[in-house]
Amino acid sequence: MKNTPTKKTLFFGRKNCAGTEKGLALLEALGFDITAVISEKRGEKMPAVVESWEGDYIFCFRSFYILRKPLLQRARVAAINFHPAPPEYPGSGCINFALYENASNYGATAHIMDEKIDSGAIIKCARFPILPADTVARLLPRAHESLAELFSDVIHGIAKGGQGYIHHAISTAAHEKWRGTARKMAELNALQEITTDTSPNEVERRIRAVHTDAFPLYIMENGKKTDLSPAAARALARKKNVPEESTAAFIKSVIHDLSSAGKAYKDYMAKDRTYAQAQVIKRHNAALLQRIADNKSLIPANLTKDFTKLETHLHAWCTQWNTLDRAKSHAPHDVFTFETAIKFPQEAEKRIKAFQAD
Repeated sequence: MKNTPTKKTLFFGRKNCAGTEKGLALLEALGFDITAVISEKRGEKMPAVVESWEGDYIFCFRSFYILRKPLLQRARVAAINFHPAPPEYPGSGCINFALYENASNYGATAHIMDEKIDSGAIIKCARFPILPADTVARLLPRAHESLAELFSDVIHGIAKGGQGYIHHAISTAAHEKWRGTARKMAELNALQEITTDTSPNEVERRIRAVHTDAFPLYIMENGKKTDLSPAAARALARKKNVPEESTAAFIKSVIHDLSSAGKAYKDYMAKDRTYAQAQVIKRHNAALLQRIADNKSLIPANLTKDFTKLETHLHAWCTQWNTLDRAKSHAPHDVFTFETAIKFPQEAEKRIKAFQAD
């Protein structure tokens, strides 16, 4: 590979995608010589123009095409994919699995393309917090915006610095690593189907992570597929009649988690505020956050606002913790502090504890 001033570029984008249109306009404005290939759906045949293309860059932005090694090798400088998720979520259905797993943040990743999907050297990663009230419909516009901003940042860098910019960016992002196995569409599709045995908590997770008007949850009965609204899916799951004592047990567990996290925080504040001490708080907060996410159907109606405040605080705290943790490597005795963006909801905690007392 070598630096070249021509910037002959093969751009793969998506039909009816605002980010694709803005990306093409940016490339043209910055003087890239563009051949654009726009996809509409999975499984389309690659256009003939691609077979004879040779040039400097390949940029892939939300394209349905899978690019093979012989094509990638015809990019003299670099073939770069703009993956609509952070490195923790390679493959398909990333935003859905992030919500399903109650991730605290989401984002986008620019990386060198190689033969294996979502595995090449990372050029740059952008992240932003996932909010407690986020669903796939609410999170998706922010994800698209993040991806478009990342594309703009990287393309401006390449326009100015070429291969030198890419090498420097990869070095700067060396702490970012791909994690896990690339998810497949079949795994995402499986989340859409519920059965009469699907628990209320599982239904809530799937409504948040998967359900949209275009891709609703559904049930198969006697070989017939029936689409379900969120209300219908909840009603179906609640036919299992969750025992009242489950709510009491859940609240009791939440109070125990709050006490454990509170004790860890007091120890942290009373001592040296080290990374090791902060890790203990993180474990308790993450466990409490997951417990709340897994038991939405057990939250009493009169405590809904209090649990939302608590969940919002925990999301913000864990997101800040993760951001600081990723910024550099920390030894156990290193000082590890940050100002919490959303204060702990003490009044909400009192009401939750009062419910248990009642």
